[in-house]
Amino acid sequence: MAFVYLAHAPEDGVFASRLSSDLQQAGIENWYDSGGISDEVAFAKLRQATHFVAVLSPDALANERFLGALEYARENRLQRLALRLTQIETLPPQLTGILPLDFTNEENYAVGLDTLMEDLQLEPPLQLPDDIMTRLESEIALERKAGIEALLQYQDKNDPLHHLALEELRAVSFRERDDALRKVAHAAVQAFLIEERPPQAEAKIPSKEELELQAATQSQPLIVGKAGIQPKPKVIYLWQTNRWYAVLLGTALLVGGIAAVASGEWAYLIPMMLAGLVLPWFNIWVRENGSLSWEWPKPLVGNGAVGVVLAGLAALFLSLLLDLESVFLLVNTILGVAYGVFTGWLSSVKLETV
Repeated sequence: MAFVYLAHAPEDGVFASRLSSDLQQAGIENWYDSGGISDEVAFAKLRQATHFVAVLSPDALANERFLGALEYARENRLQRLALRLTQIETLPPQLTGILPLDFTNEENYAVGLDTLMEDLQLEPPLQLPDDIMTRLESEIALERKAGIEALLQYQDKNDPLHHLALEELRAVSFRERDDALRKVAHAAVQAFLIEERPPQAEAKIPSKEELELQAATQSQPLIVGKAGIQPKPKVIYLWQTNRWYAVLLGTALLVGGIAAVASGEWAYLIPMMLAGLVLPWFNIWVRENGSLSWEWPKPLVGNGAVGVVLAGLAALFLSLLLDLESVFLLVNTILGVAYGVFTGWLSSVKLETV
């Protein structure tokens, strides 16, 4: 006689009580945790069950007793059914291949209940043949190997026993003591999973002419204009050219030189030259080898920050070494920020070549 175990989280007790009552009125014996039930009593009821109904909710999927009962139902091949009280993105692995009934709102309750009762009164649950199970549980390695090979007959994903065979193979691959047989079981699991993959579209082999055309258009894209078909200009950035270092070093030398001439202090050259040496390399490293996101306006902010640190530290060191006035530190800090922002803007300048 069928006996249904309703697995649910304590937070879903009201729903479980209603469902249990409706099933009982329909003549379907069942049990649910009404609260304050010990683990021993709950497990005793679970051992009596022929059917297992999982009431899915976020609380249930985080409940240890619920997950433990679900694993027991899988291991002991109880007929498992599921229903969901909310949207569930990912089903537990123990419910693979089982479509949960929708009990997310009151309008769906009556339809879901009818479907559930129909499912509970179906023919006895599918089971793998006893002779295969006997072989898999044998103490003789050759018998267990024969059992594994026998499960391969259910490799077709449309076979009613496909999911049962796959679950059994997974269990064997974990519990098998013999390394060689464990590898055989693992290979069988992979064969089942390959069968479940969606079919791939047949690959089309391009002709020689298509390959030549593809290579030509990739190496020199074409655009159509009033003058006919013309090569599309290739876009590169200034930092990718040989002019990158020359422009920035020249700018640093020019700015530092103007400040040195205006103040009469040669030390103004050093902070700017330090920034001029480091910032060009820093930008190339970030864009080619770094892991930083370098989208606008991050080049401005990043270079400005590096520029002020380089120029500021150099100016601070020189101020202490040469006993310079505080205005020297202030001017170089401002110049460092300005030079960094200029470098960031310059690193985003695009050039076009045919």
